[in-house]
Amino acid sequence: MITPCRPWFSTSQGPCPRKLPWTRELALFYADESGAHIVEWTVLTVIIILSTYLVMAQLRDQVAKMFRSLILRQFSAPEP
Repeated sequence: MITPCRPWFSTSQGPCPRKLPWTRELALFYADESGAHIVEWTVLTVIIILSTYLVMAQLRDQVAKMFRSLILRQFSAPEP
């Protein structure tokens, strides 16, 4: 079996003799479970960021309206 040459691995065999095809590299990445938790957290983080963005985009008008009313109320309040 050919050990893939990855830049983050230190090998004693020297430089990579050849580059693997991207499909083989993808298959090796998919089969490798040593970094699975990093991939899981990355996917989870992306999902959380996207969902937060979508919620904020939907609520943008309501939040802006609320802040405008608070600011207007602050400036229109009579001074003692």
